[in-house]
Amino acid sequence: VDQLVLAAPDVWASRFKNRFLRRLPKLASRVTLYVSDRDRALVASSRIRSDEPRAGQVAGGLLEASRGVERFDAINASTLESDFLGHGYYANHGSMLGDIYCLLKGTPAQGRPLLAVAGTAWQFRPPQELASLEPVPCAGVAAAATPGAPGAPDGGPPPPAVSGRLIAAVTVVVVPLLGSIF
Repeated sequence: VDQLVLAAPDVWASRFKNRFLRRLPKLASRVTLYVSDRDRALVASSRIRSDEPRAGQVAGGLLEASRGVERFDAINASTLESDFLGHGYYANHGSMLGDIYCLLKGTPAQGRPLLAVAGTAWQFRPPQELASLEPVPCAGVAAAATPGAPGAPDGGPPPPAVSGRLIAAVTVVVVPLLGSIF
C-alpha cells in the first residue's frame, strides 16, 4: 500500500494509539490521519461509548501522540466548514479533496500548499487564507525530489491519474474495515 488515508475514523482513540499508531506505517509508505473537533457525529459516537474519544476527534490526542512516528501525518481539519453533522468534511470540502489528491500524488505534507505547521502536527490554513490562495500544482513537489519517479524532470514516466473512485474506495472500504476491528 502506498498511501493509507484515515478520514474521520470512528474508532476508539486509545485502541488506535495502542494497536495501530506504530503498526500502520509498516503496512504503507505513508499514513495520513485527518481529525476535526467540529465533527458532531464523532462527538455523539463518543458519548454513546462512555465518552471515550474517537480517533477522528482532536480530543482523541492523536495529533500529539503521532509526533515522531515515521511515515505518519496527523492533520487537523477543524478549520474546514462542513455539513450539519460536520462528518462529511473529508468528502465534500474542496480543500480536503485537493489535499487528498496531492497526498495520493505522493506530495509530502510539507509540500502541500493548503497545510500549515501547527505545533506538533499539521492543520489546514484558515478559511480566509485558503480563499486567497492561487491554485498550485502539487504533483511536481514529490516528483522533483525523486529522480526517475513518475513525472520527474529527468524523464520518468508521466504521473498516473488519480480518480475520485480511489478516494471513495478509501472512505468506503478502509475506514469501515478499521471500525469493525475495534
